[in-house]
Amino acid sequence: MKVGLIGGGFKPFTSGHFTLLATAMANSDKVILYYGLAGRKKGSGYDYSREMSQDVFNIMKVAIERTYSGQVYVELGKPTPIVKIFQAINAVKDGEDPSSALSPAGINPTQVETISVFSGPEDLDKYTKYLGTEKEEQYFGDLNQVGRLNFVPVESADGEGDLSAILDIVRDSYPDLSDEEMTDRVKMRGSVFRSLIASRDGAKISQYLPPFLTDEEKAKIVEILFQGLTENVFRSYVQQILKSNR
Repeated sequence: MKVGLIGGGFKPFTSGHFTLLATAMANSDKVILYYGLAGRKKGSGYDYSREMSQDVFNIMKVAIERTYSGQVYVELGKPTPIVKIFQAINAVKDGEDPSSALSPAGINPTQVETISVFSGPEDLDKYTKYLGTEKEEQYFGDLNQVGRLNFVPVESADGEGDLSAILDIVRDSYPDLSDEEMTDRVKMRGSVFRSLIASRDGAKISQYLPPFLTDEEKAKIVEILFQGLTENVFRSYVQQILKSNR
């Protein structure tokens, strides 16, 4: 069995993040997505609270597991998504799963042929930093050396690199879009998406939510996202529009 792992905070899960999921599905028998619930503000003016994250997670989990039933499993990344990924790797390394990192997906660690972590290139060092060090055996055993552990950079996750392979992977999910329109979806970054929320243009925002959501689910998520708007972020958005029209 080939197992794919994805971890992230997803504030929220966008069409850009979907490329990670689509790539993992194309290369794995089963995929586990560890979803973090940390809030986000960081002085940006947009307050994505933990409560909002939980509400969006509830919708995303149902939609993903409904659409990709039997292949993709969504779990809360407690204590963090990164920790859960390391626990999953350790389960395969040791042949047992005391942290229940794999068992919710019905995966027996002794039956895993390969385990792969799919991530944007800029985040892979969170997982690979122990490779080639004295701690490699502690965290990974010989999984990497014998080719059973893979760390897969997904270039489109940060909007860079050749996207032709990614477009081929997501094409079935966007049957009515041109390559240019799919590229626009694939390149969506979280920071850009959060800025877009200030437009209050629900239809446009919905375009950059993942394609496995129904229109009703997208509308519910947009309504949740509007809760994080503040006067500062709206003012900033208006200023950007005014500058672009000069």
